[in-house]
Amino acid sequence: MNTYINPEGKIRISLSTYANMILNEDIFSFQLQSKSGMINRIFANYLEYASASVEHQCKRKKAELETVLCQLSSSAQNKTIQLLLEAYRKQLQSATAELIRKTEFHPSRTEFYIRINNNNCELFEDHFAMEAPFYKEKPGKYISAIIEEYCRKNSFEREEIFFQDVLSNLEVAISKKQMIKLTTKNHLQQDVSYNVYPRFILPDNHCNFHYLIAESSEDNKVYAYRISRIQKIKSYSSYTKHCSKERRNEILALIRKQGVAYIAGEQETIRVAFTKAGFQKLHAIQHLRPFATKLETTFVPNAKGEMILDFECTTMQAEFYFFKLGKDIRILEPESLRERFQNHYKEAYERYTD
Repeated sequence: MNTYINPEGKIRISLSTYANMILNEDIFSFQLQSKSGMINRIFANYLEYASASVEHQCKRKKAELETVLCQLSSSAQNKTIQLLLEAYRKQLQSATAELIRKTEFHPSRTEFYIRINNNNCELFEDHFAMEAPFYKEKPGKYISAIIEEYCRKNSFEREEIFFQDVLSNLEVAISKKQMIKLTTKNHLQQDVSYNVYPRFILPDNHCNFHYLIAESSEDNKVYAYRISRIQKIKSYSSYTKHCSKERRNEILALIRKQGVAYIAGEQETIRVAFTKAGFQKLHAIQHLRPFATKLETTFVPNAKGEMILDFECTTMQAEFYFFKLGKDIRILEPESLRERFQNHYKEAYERYTD
């Protein structure tokens, strides 16, 4: 029987405008359909680790301290643990109270009802029985604190929390060297499946996203799959493939050279002409910047007032990075990429002249 949640599983929560914005961004990025579904998943995955779960964090801390202080006498151990736990509890309560205060006094807040699913109802009842005194018996305040805490983490940390189950399943498959079937969405939002041998879970160079690095069972090439794009995972325990130390080092060397996000595809020389403004943007915008064979720090123009630099990367990375520099650069080589840029800009121009 539910003590804190009504029979319909509804709870009214209040979030700051900032937290509400982050939730909406993650719903879009993680391809979810509803805010209730988003909050239920965050709650299930993050409840055990949130500082807002004060008493449960203290319970975990006590177990750690008992292990660390096991060589003390029983009385000394109990007294030391009691003192350390009290300080730890005050620290967590102070941080959580400040988070709640900032939320409640935020210039604008969003209040709405969410429906807690059956599994989370049971989980909530078990947890909130310990946390209720601090939250003055208000379950909505507890859930709001957990969501506010989640929303104040960076996108990389939020992705790790949200896809905790996916990451755990992939880590198991990696350790057992199992073949898995990945189902992802293509650019047309259609399901596409791949049979692969997972090898690593790594962040991109700027720690924005998690990627699965895997070898294809069809052509043995190495590909990167963004974790947040994975829809389903199926493991085949009967299909395994050992990855030698030499092969692992080969994959890691390829990652260092091409970057996690652009590990698939052949590298080639991309020749680019920069205006002075484009050269300044090149040094200012470092996120996912391709590797330059010689990256000068001083702008030295030719007769056309441009500076020409060569980059070693895939055409996909070149297109992603250089397209946003617009009129301040020109792709010179390869010709196929140059034509692609011309067509993109032409199509954009025609959209504005309709």
